[in-house]
Amino acid sequence: QRIVRSLMGAFESGLEEYKDAPDKRADLAGAHLAVAWASRTLEDNEKALHHYEQAKSIFAQLASEAPDHFHARQYLGTCWHNISEVRAELGDQTGAIEAAENALIIRVKLVEQAPAESSLHYRLDLAFTRIALAVSYARYDREGAVVLLEQARHELTALASDRLDVQPPSEFQ
Repeated sequence: QRIVRSLMGAFESGLEEYKDAPDKRADLAGAHLAVAWASRTLEDNEKALHHYEQAKSIFAQLASEAPDHFHARQYLGTCWHNISEVRAELGDQTGAIEAAENALIIRVKLVEQAPAESSLHYRLDLAFTRIALAVSYARYDREGAVVLLEQARHELTALASDRLDVQPPSEFQ
């Protein structure tokens, strides 16, 4: 934790450095993500949530201005995914589900539109979001949770077969 606390100062200085520079909005959003990660690591979920929300807002603007910019959309999906996890940790299951559903929408589109050479990362992100959403659904909609877990299993099995050139054990097929 001592290392993370020392990094926090550097991350927060990035917030100050980029806050008034319109051409550095992506860097500012990245600094918010870094502060959010450090805050979460230090178990300050309220602060983490605030910074994930700030990063999400900036990446949403960037993605709307340049819809073909995959990185802005990828990070927007990451923000929504992390917001979902933090909201769940804070006991806000409704907010967690809403955020995970937003992440899922973005990540499905990324997988559908991504060039083949960059789809691995997007497909992994999608599988992890399906799992996070399934965990949130488990209390309210077990059938929906099972469907999401099956989709994630299918995606991860396909990734193992496609990218690693290995066949997963039969119990995963």
